[in-house]
Amino acid sequence: MLEQAGIVMTDSERAGIEVTDFGLGQLDELGLQLFVYVNTERVCAKELVLFGGQSAPSTGIRRSRARPARRRRFAAGRGVSRCGSTDTAR
Repeated sequence: MLEQAGIVMTDSERAGIEVTDFGLGQLDELGLQLFVYVNTERVCAKELVLFGGQSAPSTGIRRSRARPARRRRFAAGRGVSRCGSTDTAR
């Protein structure tokens, strides 16, 4: 699927893909496959892969002025992406 979306990975990067069902035991419906490029306090770069029929639950992360939101970008490399957020700085 990643190759079809134009994402090139080495064998070691491919081996580093995380698969999670968020502890819910419903991977076919609630889960995602994740590859992390960069993850710092202010910047996060990840490939999140969801298969047809999968969705991912909200993380519930709240930000404040003392802890500003990190920059995020979501894009659909293939298929349709629907993303909603209530994460706002206060």
